[in-house]
Amino acid sequence: YFVANARWPTLGELYQGATREFAIEDSFQTVSGMFKSEGVVDGDVAISLSVEQLHRCQGTQADIENFMSALRLAVEADQAMRRITRDEAARELNLDDVAATKLGRMLALAPDICRDREGDDDYSAWSFLTSYNVHFFRRVKSIDDYLATVANVNLTNGFVSALAVAQTTRVNHEDGDGLPDGVVTFLMTDVVESTQLWLQNRAQMYGAMRRHDQLLAAAIEANHGVVLKERGEGDSFFAVFHRPTDALVAAFDAQAALMSERWTDNVPLMVRMAILTGEAEAHDRDYRSPAVNRCAKLRRRAVGNQILVSETTYSIVADILREDMRLVGVGKRRLEGHDRPEEVYVLQHAELPLEPAVQEDAS
Repeated sequence: YFVANARWPTLGELYQGATREFAIEDSFQTVSGMFKSEGVVDGDVAISLSVEQLHRCQGTQADIENFMSALRLAVEADQAMRRITRDEAARELNLDDVAATKLGRMLALAPDICRDREGDDDYSAWSFLTSYNVHFFRRVKSIDDYLATVANVNLTNGFVSALAVAQTTRVNHEDGDGLPDGVVTFLMTDVVESTQLWLQNRAQMYGAMRRHDQLLAAAIEANHGVVLKERGEGDSFFAVFHRPTDALVAAFDAQAALMSERWTDNVPLMVRMAILTGEAEAHDRDYRSPAVNRCAKLRRRAVGNQILVSETTYSIVADILREDMRLVGVGKRRLEGHDRPEEVYVLQHAELPLEPAVQEDAS
């Protein structure tokens, strides 16, 4: 219905279509209950679908592609702190009137992309300000990445994987089943206090994060690592390595590059990192493993300009680490959600002022 008519159907129209085309004999109340909870029975109530729901429907691929292209425009508009309009979207994406109307309706249901809508009720004219969350989508490449990012933003932050933004660093992500299985080493990074930096210095943060992405990607790929798909954390990186020594060198090289970069006073980027080795199985450009969760929890214990290393990684690399690097034990720490404390190590180097202290467990 949405594809054919460029508007959302009402419950009454859905009921008529269901009974006529699919020979459904249930009552109107029963059919309406499939689409609206709490016993809504008003036939004039419009039923609107999320982008995720539309993605499951037949015949919506062109509209999904338009939405992803509009996401790119929204990120560009956010950098200039301006509104995105129907006329601009239609011109840049070569949309006819019907496609532009449908795009406006889809964007209106994406609060992580757009806010403060202005325009006509029939979407013959519309404009939006970009959401405060839209920067999370700057590295998103596909509808699957987009949906994963939306889920993570809504589940973990409550506020706060389109096309990649033309100005954004192209990061090579591993596709398919080419990722290593078995015992692998994960590297996770995160920009400290990034939310506050985005709120205070939005335009400058886009430039700073482009440089951040370049430096991280270069260090990871130069040391035989693979950057994994988006996990809904737009200011972080998640990478996997065959060898734990490569992960350590990549983390060191990345921190050295980041700490030597001349950031502006308004965006003093500081990055925390964690490295953990464990068993994991690759699937759909990603890993689902307790080791991934433990690495993320180890990262939470880190502070800016710091590289934390798990005891599993230490046990493998202790005798084969580069001579200029040292892994210093800081004692046992309990990771969130785990009862057993485990030894935690910090990477140290004579020529790089990496943070050596790790906060004690709360009593």
